[in-house]
Amino acid sequence: MHETETINEISKKPEQIEFYNKTKGGVDVFDKLCHQYSSTRKTNRWPLRYFYGLLDAAVIFKHNNLNQDKRFIRSKFITTLAFQLLEPQLKVRQECPFLPKDLKGTIEKILKIQPIESVAPSGVNRHRGPAVYRFLRPTLCLPVPRTLRRVMSKYELNPGLNDFLFEFLKFKISNFKPEALDCTLCADEMALKTHLFYSLRKD
Repeated sequence: MHETETINEISKKPEQIEFYNKTKGGVDVFDKLCHQYSSTRKTNRWPLRYFYGLLDAAVIFKHNNLNQDKRFIRSKFITTLAFQLLEPQLKVRQECPFLPKDLKGTIEKILKIQPIESVAPSGVNRHRGPAVYRFLRPTLCLPVPRTLRRVMSKYELNPGLNDFLFEFLKFKISNFKPEALDCTLCADEMALKTHLFYSLRKD
């Protein structure tokens, strides 16, 4: 495009510089608009930063198309567009029966809808516990609590990483085939109820 070494006799500048000076205004205005109302956030992920740039460019392009008669303020246009993008997901989240009340209240306030009492699935205690076990026992063929207590009473299980459990796992997998030895062991914590006792000496 700019293959010649033509020099402007008046400004004494190369033809490439003259062309850039004539067309750089649009780029400068676009950068100014992007920085004025930007969706960018600090991130170390370059694809996300690329997405933010595309989102800013799309907002400016759409606003310019709709604002031929200068009726739409860009800040209000961006606010309306953001709400329209979030509204479907907010409605899905608001219907979740296990959503925390404060988060549900915030969503209802944004959507300007009347609070709806969340109802957990039939037979399920949303706070978990024995009711959930009773609900899942027929489906998963789990033993009754009395059977669990009888079996567990035969072993002394102390808090922490229990050597007995690891020895039992070692015994169970001793006859496994090599391809069946790939597994994941997850450890979780638990809270003790008021009627249970904890012995520091056994920890």
